[in-house]
This record gives sequence, structure tokens and C-alpha cells, in this order.
Amino acid sequence: MHFVVKTTAVYRCSLERAFKTPMLCDVSKVHTGFLLMPCVTHCTEDEDWGRVDQVRIDYTYTLHAGAPWLLPAQWLFARLFWPVYMTRVLENVRKMAEGDEPYRHA
Repeated sequence: MHFVVKTTAVYRCSLERAFKTPMLCDVSKVHTGFLLMPCVTHCTEDEDWGRVDQVRIDYTYTLHAGAPWLLPAQWLFARLFWPVYMTRVLENVRKMAEGDEPYRHA
């Protein structure tokens, strides 16, 4: 059994900015934590981040339940916690993209 969670957001900025902001921003301003999920305080070994010719990101969050007794907890996490957390993350990215937040990695 697996659970797939999707979250959608609308950004009112250029297409270029909408794509670059989540990749090149200060991740500690995006993943600010929520309930059980701790915030990201910093990244290491990121000196060359964003200095590539192309970047492809496929984001899918899937929980796989291996033990039947974990199914209820994983279902609750996937259906109640994760969509709220990712909505908050996307909102943080939207604010940064629309507010012309400077990129950390350029």
C-alpha cells in the first residue's frame, strides 16, 4: 500500500522566477518546520549549488507501508500532516518568488 500526496500553488511572478526560487533560495526560509517536522537551519557543501547547465527536479512524496500495523499512522501522516506542511512550504516559496527575494545561489 502507498499514499501519494499532491499540493498546488499559484505564483504571480515570471515563469523564470517561479522555477529558480525553490532551487536557488535559502532553504531555511522555505522549510520552516511544522508540528512534527523540524525546520531546516542550514545546508552544507552547497558552494556550487545552482552552477550547472541544467536542473531537473521531479518531486513526488510517497509513503510505503511495509508493516500492516503502521498503515494507520502512515495514512494519518500522509493525509493530515504532509499536505498542510507542503502548502506552507509552497507559500514560503511564493512569497520569496513574488517578493524578489535575492537568491542564495546565483
